[in-house]
Amino acid sequence: MVSRYTKLRVKRRVRHQQMAIEQVSTDANKQFEHHVVRRWRNLVGVKRFVAGWLLLMAILAGGVYLQNENLSANYQSDQPVAGGTYREGIVGEFTNINPIYASTNSDRSASKLIFSNLFKYDQNGEVVEDLASDWKVNKNGTVYTVELRQDARWHDGKPLTAEDVVFTYNRIQNPDVRSVLNASWQGIKVQIKDKYTVTFTLPNSFAPFLHSLTKGGILPKHVLGSVNPEQMRSNQFNTVEPIGSGPFSYSELASNEGRNELRLKKNSDYYLGEPNISQFYLISYEDQESLISDFNGGKLAAVGGLKAVDYTAISKDRNHVWHDVSLTNGVFLFLKNSDKKLADAEMRSALTQATDVASILKALNGRFVSVDSALLKGQIGYDPKFVQRGHNPDRASVILNKLGWKKAKDGWRYKGDDKLTLVLTTQNSDYYPRVAEEIKSQWAKVGINLEVQLVDEGSVQSNHIIPHNYQIFLSGIEIGHDPDVYVFWHSSQAQVGGYNLAEYKSAVADSSLENGRTRSDETLRDAKYQPFVQAWAQDAPAIGIYQPSYVYVQQARAAGFESSSITASEERYNDVSNWFINTEVKDIPY
Repeated sequence: MVSRYTKLRVKRRVRHQQMAIEQVSTDANKQFEHHVVRRWRNLVGVKRFVAGWLLLMAILAGGVYLQNENLSANYQSDQPVAGGTYREGIVGEFTNINPIYASTNSDRSASKLIFSNLFKYDQNGEVVEDLASDWKVNKNGTVYTVELRQDARWHDGKPLTAEDVVFTYNRIQNPDVRSVLNASWQGIKVQIKDKYTVTFTLPNSFAPFLHSLTKGGILPKHVLGSVNPEQMRSNQFNTVEPIGSGPFSYSELASNEGRNELRLKKNSDYYLGEPNISQFYLISYEDQESLISDFNGGKLAAVGGLKAVDYTAISKDRNHVWHDVSLTNGVFLFLKNSDKKLADAEMRSALTQATDVASILKALNGRFVSVDSALLKGQIGYDPKFVQRGHNPDRASVILNKLGWKKAKDGWRYKGDDKLTLVLTTQNSDYYPRVAEEIKSQWAKVGINLEVQLVDEGSVQSNHIIPHNYQIFLSGIEIGHDPDVYVFWHSSQAQVGGYNLAEYKSAVADSSLENGRTRSDETLRDAKYQPFVQAWAQDAPAIGIYQPSYVYVQQARAAGFESSSITASEERYNDVSNWFINTEVKDIPY
C-alpha cells in the first residue's frame, strides 16, 4: 500500500514538470516573436529592395544561360560521323548495270557505285587517276602506257590486274558483245605490258584519249572470262551477281512497298579508303510524284534528276540542300541528213529558223543555257561568229516556198498531193516530251505537220539510236569536258551503229575534226576546229536546243557531296566514298 507521503511527492514532481513545459512554451513564443515576426515586419518594409535583388539574380542567371548557348555554337556543332544507310531515290528501272551496257540513268548510277574506271574527273573537271596510278604518252601521241594501282581488289577479294583491263576493252571491241561503247573503241590496240601495266596503241594521235578512260568500268576476267561473247548481254552478272571494285558492293535487289531497292554495302577494302556510309540503297520509282512523296515523308536522304516543274512539290518545312549541277552535254534535234525530205541543207535551214529556242527555254522555266553550235559556249573551238541561224519564221516560209512546199487553205504545206509531214522521235522522259510539243507547235505556224513519237527510255538505245530508226531525233549527247565531238559529227560515224545521229557528211568538217583532235596545244586546236563549226552552222545538220543540268536534293543531315560541272549524272558519285549520312554534336576542332 502506497503511503500518503509518496503520493504527495509524485503529485509535486508532476506539477513541477508541467510548470517547466509551460515555461519552455512561453520562451519559444517569445523567441518566435523576436526572431521571426518582428523581422518579417522589417522584411515587408524593404520588399522593394529584396524584389530588386531577386530580379537582378534572375537576369544574371538568364544571361549566363544565354551566353553558354551562344558560345556553344562556336565550339560545338553537328558534325558528320561514319555509318548509317543512305537512301537515294531515282526514276527508272534497273535493267543492266554492267558498265559496258548501262545506258539509262538508273543503270549507269548503279554501275558507277559498284565498278571503277582507270581515270575519273575531280571537282574541277580535270582527269585524275582512279584505278590507274600513273600514265605516260609517247612523243607521237599514239601510245598511252597506264600503270595500275597494286592495292585494288575485286569485291570477292581477288586482285585487279592488267588482264582484267585488257579483257574489258577486248570485249567492248567485240561486235558480238553489243556494248554501247563499241563505236568509241574501234582501231585501238590494248595490250598487257606486265601484271600491272597496260598499253593503248591508237591509229592516230588523239589528245583527249584519257577522257575515254573515264567511261564504262573495268570487268573481272576471272568471273566473265568463260562467258560466251554472244551471251554476255543476258548474263546474270548484269543484274543480280555483279562483282566490281568500286566503293560499294552488291548485296541484293529487293522489292519494298512496290519499289525496287538496289541494296549495296560499303567495300571495306576499297583502295581509296573505306567509305563513310555503311550501306547505300538506290531506290527506283516509276514516277516523280511517288519519289517526291517519299522524300517529303523523310524516307529518302536524297532525290536525283528533278525537273523544274517538281521544285514546288518539295516540302518547304524541312531544311534541304539543293544542287543544280551543270552538265557538259547538249540537247539537239538531229535531222537525219540521209532522209529524202531532209537531205537538202536549205530545208534544214528552214526548220532551224522555224524553231524558237528562246521560247522553248522559257517553257522550261528558264533554267538552261541555249546551245547554238556543235560545241558548248566557252569550249575550245566555239566561236560566236559561227552559230546556227536564229528564229526567223518569215525567212523559213520563204525557203519552204522556194523548195516547192506551198501553204494550202488548211494551213499545211503541200508539194502536189504530198503533205509536208515529219516525224520526231524522242524518249518519254525528262523534258523531251515538253520540248517536242513546243517544236510541234512552232513548226505548225509555218505549215509543217510534225508528228511526235514517244518511246520508252529503256528501249531507245537498242530500238532507235543504234539502228538509226527515226527521221528526226530529239536527244542529248555527252560532249564532255574536252570538246572532241568526232564521234557525233564525223562521216565515218554516220553508219548504223555509229553516234553521228544526224548522219552528217562533210569533207570540210571531217578534216577539221581529224586535225583538231590530234593537237594538244589549245590555241592550235581552237584554230583547227574553226572550219568545222563554220561548216556545221552552214549545213544545219541538227538544231541545238539547250545545255541541261542535273538537280540533286539532299536532306540537311547528308554531307560530303560537292557540286561541280559533270559530263553525266552518274558522275555525282565521283567522291561518294567521302559522303556522310549520320551526324552528332561534337567540339569544333581548332
